[in-house]
Amino acid sequence: MSIRKKIVLFTASIFLSGIIILFYASETILLKRFAELEEENLREKLNAAKAALEHEVSVFSRQTDDIVKNHQLESTHNPRHLRVLASDSPDTMLLLTDPSGNIISNKSSEIKRQNMSSSSLSNLAISLLSAPASKTESIQDLAGIHVVPEGPLLVAIRPIEVAENVHQTPLFLIAVRFLMNSEIDSPLAALISNGQFKTVSPEDEGQLADTNKTIIETDGSHLLKGVAVLEDILGNPLFLFFEEERTLYLKGSDSVSAFMIMTISVALTCVLMVLLLLEKTVLKRWAGLIKKMSYIRQSQNLADRAIITGKDEISKMEREFNQLLASLEKSQKKILHLAYHDNLTNLPNRAFFHESFQSALRKAQKGHHFVAVLFIDLNGFKQINDAHGHDIGDQVLIEVANRLNICTRLRDVASRIGGDEFIILLPEIQSEAEAEQIAIRIQEEISKPTFIKDQLIPLSASIGSSIYPIDGRDSETLLRNADKRMYVVKEAEKALQTTV
Repeated sequence: MSIRKKIVLFTASIFLSGIIILFYASETILLKRFAELEEENLREKLNAAKAALEHEVSVFSRQTDDIVKNHQLESTHNPRHLRVLASDSPDTMLLLTDPSGNIISNKSSEIKRQNMSSSSLSNLAISLLSAPASKTESIQDLAGIHVVPEGPLLVAIRPIEVAENVHQTPLFLIAVRFLMNSEIDSPLAALISNGQFKTVSPEDEGQLADTNKTIIETDGSHLLKGVAVLEDILGNPLFLFFEEERTLYLKGSDSVSAFMIMTISVALTCVLMVLLLLEKTVLKRWAGLIKKMSYIRQSQNLADRAIITGKDEISKMEREFNQLLASLEKSQKKILHLAYHDNLTNLPNRAFFHESFQSALRKAQKGHHFVAVLFIDLNGFKQINDAHGHDIGDQVLIEVANRLNICTRLRDVASRIGGDEFIILLPEIQSEAEAEQIAIRIQEEISKPTFIKDQLIPLSASIGSSIYPIDGRDSETLLRNADKRMYVVKEAEKALQTTV
């Protein structure tokens, strides 16, 4: 896997991990806090509603006491007195009953407007006063809430005394009023309008009978439910159920979602910018350097160089690579030089000569000009080695090589092929005479007095030549003919020395 892919995968994994952590944090911290705030708000509303209900019950109880104190009944069947009682509180219904709950008289105009029939009133009175005798006898100034099918009621029960009560039977005044939202503080009004009062079955009372308890639960993610546990006028559990939209939570969820989207967008943009920056400043340059390395390896061109693209670690790597190429190129040149040159005289060797010879012949065939080969052999070199030693002999060979370089042109190739034998390649000559002049100049230069370590070393050479295309059209023929003529010259010189 390439480094580019590794970086992309690593960045993507970090990005996804960050998104997961951010999502988990938003769910467990932010949204949980929104839910807690929402539940606290509803709990405060329910507690305020309980307090408001208790206040309403207390106010209604005092109003009932005022009615009883200021307007004592004189006759159990006197409707005038009932009207007087009702005139101070037109929303309140007054029932005068016996201990069994039988209605003796009532003022129920408001109740009728609330669609509560006479039978419902009778049932209400009976249900309120049909407790056991022991409890009935202890009824003293009861006040509270009672729920009927028509709605929740504020109820106050007061024992009263009537002057014309012949039988001395206890009588009770029951004050009843519908729980009107318009008369209640705003927190309770909102709950009454959106919630409902309920009683529960006996088996559920154990869970919800704690009147100091407020229960909050959610329905999915859209509704928040609350239950305030109260007591009705008879001491039985009464529950105010309330449902509302989870406005705060939903708004918080939308805000968190928007924040998540914005964060993801910003993070993704940053990741893309970082990847683009890495691509431009690192990966692209790195790929370019690798491509250049591959090209140099395939082309074997050690003279090529990588382009320096900056002033950082990669550019340092590029400079080091170029220095490595320079060292390799230098080593290659040295190796090539050793492969194509004589170690002692530094002249081109046999291999270099043959390659140059073939190239000169190809050019001569195309350009229709002459190519000459001079085969040179030093005379008496063995005697020089025997008389003066091999060190002197090596110095003689070096001196001869220097004199050959003096006599040849820049395009000529003077090479040592072994021992005391040298070959001169003369490409692109115009005539045989030109080659002969060069051979004479070489002969004269070699024959000059030579001093090696203050010793005079007599030198001479035998030279044989052949010319393309007169003496041959291939390298082997031309070399063979030049070698033969060199030996002919050498034998002639020996014969001349013998004669002398």
